[in-house]
Amino acid sequence: MPFLRLPSLPGVFLDDTPLSQEGHFSDSNWVRFERGRPQTKAGYEHASESSFSGICRGMHAWSDNVGIKYASIGTHLRHYAFYGGDSLIYENTPVTSRATLTNALTTASGRATVTVTWATHGLIDNQRVGFANASSLGGITIDGDYSIDVTATNTFLIVHSTIAASTVAAGGGSPDVTVYLAPGEVDGAGSLGFGTGPYGSGGYGQQSDIDYFPRTWSESNWGQNSLSMPRGGSIYEWSPLTAATELVTNGDMATSTGWTSGTGWLIAGGVATASVGSASNLTTTITMTGGAYFLLSFDLVVSAGTLTAAIGSTNILSVQTASARVQQTFFTGVGALKFEKSTTFAGTVDNVSVKQLTTAQLLPNAPTTNTVMVVTPEKIAMVAGTIDSNSGSFNPMHLRWSDSDISVATGLPGSQQWTPAADNQAGFYTLGVGSRILALKNGRGEVLCWTDSALYAGRYIPDPNIVYSWTLIGTGCGVIGPNSPVMLNGVAYWMTPAGEFKAYAGGTVVDLDSTLSRDLGDNLAAVQGDKVYGFSTSEHQEVGWNYADDRDGTECSRFVDYKTNGQQFNIWTPNSIARTAWLDAGLFPFPLATGTDGRLYFMEKGASANGGALVWSLRRASFDLADGTNLFQANAYIPDFDDLQGNVSLDIGTYEYPGAPRVSNTGLTVSNTTEKLDLAPVTGRQMDIQYSGNTAPTFARWGLDALDVIDTGMGW
Repeated sequence: MPFLRLPSLPGVFLDDTPLSQEGHFSDSNWVRFERGRPQTKAGYEHASESSFSGICRGMHAWSDNVGIKYASIGTHLRHYAFYGGDSLIYENTPVTSRATLTNALTTASGRATVTVTWATHGLIDNQRVGFANASSLGGITIDGDYSIDVTATNTFLIVHSTIAASTVAAGGGSPDVTVYLAPGEVDGAGSLGFGTGPYGSGGYGQQSDIDYFPRTWSESNWGQNSLSMPRGGSIYEWSPLTAATELVTNGDMATSTGWTSGTGWLIAGGVATASVGSASNLTTTITMTGGAYFLLSFDLVVSAGTLTAAIGSTNILSVQTASARVQQTFFTGVGALKFEKSTTFAGTVDNVSVKQLTTAQLLPNAPTTNTVMVVTPEKIAMVAGTIDSNSGSFNPMHLRWSDSDISVATGLPGSQQWTPAADNQAGFYTLGVGSRILALKNGRGEVLCWTDSALYAGRYIPDPNIVYSWTLIGTGCGVIGPNSPVMLNGVAYWMTPAGEFKAYAGGTVVDLDSTLSRDLGDNLAAVQGDKVYGFSTSEHQEVGWNYADDRDGTECSRFVDYKTNGQQFNIWTPNSIARTAWLDAGLFPFPLATGTDGRLYFMEKGASANGGALVWSLRRASFDLADGTNLFQANAYIPDFDDLQGNVSLDIGTYEYPGAPRVSNTGLTVSNTTEKLDLAPVTGRQMDIQYSGNTAPTFARWGLDALDVIDTGMGW
């Protein structure tokens, strides 16, 4: 009986009939092609015991000055950092404001709901607010972070962990209140195409009152600090720190140790008191981390005059004229902490605290409304789709960039200097082709900027009058979303709004002829194109795109891979798994990806799905048995797998004609000891084979498997 060696050409073809791609494959999941032959991908494991809230749409890996590794995680609800030192995920969601309320809490007996009264608070439902130093009321103490339910312009509700024992109106003392960045949208809500629909809802250049896009994040780092920016928002900076310590000695003024009292200052009775007379300082030495943000807080009573505060010679606090619980953030300075009183000041200072912030802080002086952001190789922060430098209004085609490294004029990081001047490199430019900028990426010797219909390249020129010279690279090659572009070996790859793929390696933009484009385009979830997340797997020279497939819903559930070093064929493979953001290996030993389950995963690790069964499948495209004229009978299957782990299930299907019903031969299993499988008599002119696995561990690499077939002599 003759053996029929099964053809095994690389690549999966979903956009053509199975028989027209004879020798290739017609579907796959969790399979790649190496050296022209298919093999299963490696597995994945939890990278951390911690989890995060929300759907991640922004990641970036970097290391601090002593080599500790971090990865930023931006979700639609919050922001986090994965800390390589202990493999835990810490929240560092930006704080947008701080305040002290006075007797603003109301409890109701038998209820856990607490009403907070705060005039024109400006908060939204599900925004998080932190409370500290509140007095007990109704038998409970409000302390910690709460998600709020807005009831009116001046009130909102929080839910305590226990039920109040009594009704108390307008109590709670003077709690410190911390307001965190408001949550963003989880889904796109546009009206046209796969993306976010038309720009805005008003006239050109006016911001919409409605978010038409899911919250994506631009992530980068400025030295050891991370820069994070939610789409449509401000830039926030985080100096790596997961737990803050008090930097002030005797801030409660229990003793004068650690303090130097100028004329008119006296520390006694647990308070620092100042009397009218000479202008003088109350000083203490604190040791601060460089390039970080800190929070100064203290209780101030003003009977007369004014008081301010400074670090060395740099003021960090506006002039205070009234009693208050003062809270002020500031950037690292040089010198001691000083409270500076006027000659007419009389009052007290108490409960002084300085702590480094463990949350991200608003980057000073940067534009406050931006679409995307990147830090260039020249250590310049760049934003696009931003506040126009000339008009002061939002311009979706405008680019701005900061000074570089350390500002000559201020001695501060260049990222804090955005006003162009002769002694800095800050600048701006407006692009001409397209209606809005959607993506920024560092390319090979240039910054790449995509609009919805074009690609530009910005090349650095060390001239403060130019800095970046912008060239139109191509039109009709826009990007589908902010995270679609991916770089590998100096080449940019991206998905277009039509679900097609492009590449740019210098020169001109080229089309990538995908064998999956029609299937992807037909099933890409409408108005969820902003969720597309491009990634690379450099170990295997692949790039891929996570996307939302409407066969599964509106969240990222599948991805496609493209083999960039395929020698003879355009090698594409489809895969099914819920991953929303993805980083290549490099700083971390394995790729990092985020799931819709709030977990961070090491990809390409092990041979299981976090210890469980790893599901994979591969289907051979239909092939003729001999020349496809006579009916052939297949009597046996002869496997040829390398390093097989776990079993392979087979479903062998035959067809009398390409469009005839498929006759299945199922219940077939191959193990690493199987020499051949005898088949129930199956006849046909064409055949396909579905391979699948569902074990832990699992691995299969195909060789030259074969069939034992005979010609029945029956023709058409």
